[in-house]
Amino acid sequence: MWHIWIDTGGTFTDCLALTPSQDLLRTKVLSSSFLRGRIEQKVASHQVQISSSWAFPPELILGFSFRIVDQTDFLHITAVEGNVLTLSHDIYLDGDSVDFEITTHEEAPVLATRIVTQTPLGTAFPPLSMRLGTTKGTNALL
Repeated sequence: MWHIWIDTGGTFTDCLALTPSQDLLRTKVLSSSFLRGRIEQKVASHQVQISSSWAFPPELILGFSFRIVDQTDFLHITAVEGNVLTLSHDIYLDGDSVDFEITTHEEAPVLATRIVTQTPLGTAFPPLSMRLGTTKGTNALL
């Protein structure tokens, strides 16, 4: 069984996880539930080559929603091959290198759990226990 501890704050959500084999894993996501990266180049009409600092298998983001930072329209990631994403629609890029963000539209603790357990969208999480704490809103009390 997985044991997961999460602290969600106003900016970041931190996650520690103890795997069933007793390995300790950690991840950090934005509390907005977005992961950010950079488009390095457009490969084809629906494909972009990206760079990111994510430390999980790239295929885990299959099915995630994708958008250019500060835009409102989402595309879907339909295929992943290394650092090349295939998107559901053609994408217009204004410039050579553009920041993007992806999300599952889940709360940040769920996204962090998905990442540490490497559970794809549409798949049930493995058996786990979770402890969740928050520091959201604490500055309002000061």
